Amino acid sequence: MSGKPQRILVEAAQRGQSEDEGWRIRKDGSRFWANVVITALRGPKGNLHGFAKLTRDMTERRDKEETLTKAKELLELGVEQRTAVLIRVNEQLRAEIAEREQVEEQLKISLDQLRALAGRLQSVREEERTSIAREIHDELGQACTAIKMDLALIAQDYQDTESAPS
Repeated sequence: MSGKPQRILVEAAQRGQSEDEGWRIRKDGSRFWANVVITALRGPKGNLHGFAKLTRDMTERRDKEETLTKAKELLELGVEQRTAVLIRVNEQLRAEIAEREQVEEQLKISLDQLRALAGRLQSVREEERTSIAREIHDELGQACTAIKMDLALIAQDYQDTESAPS
């Protein structure tokens, strides 16, 4: 053990107490995790008389700590995996939102274009109606003038035949 027991005793002598944990072997040969506290025993004048050693079997506590550590590691791994999934889903949702916003903008542009086209179509209809109305007015006016002239000629011919000697 490379002088570990001696170092622990020197520490206990200097500080009054030393503590260590590690594997120990029972008299029956079985291993156990031990907490060892060594306390320096001094006389009334401060002379070192010896050491008191208290060894506690901490195997059950250590096993529980290891189980808890493993459970914590598994939980942290699960959290990391779930976080990674949530990050991926979040990125996908952001991409989908961006795509939908782009499509929405394109639809807005198309709607504006359709409105402009509908306005232009209405304007063209009005212009065409005005043009047709002018043509009808002009042609009807000419026809009415021609009829009026024809009627005037007929009236003149009728007056001429009525006033002529028979």
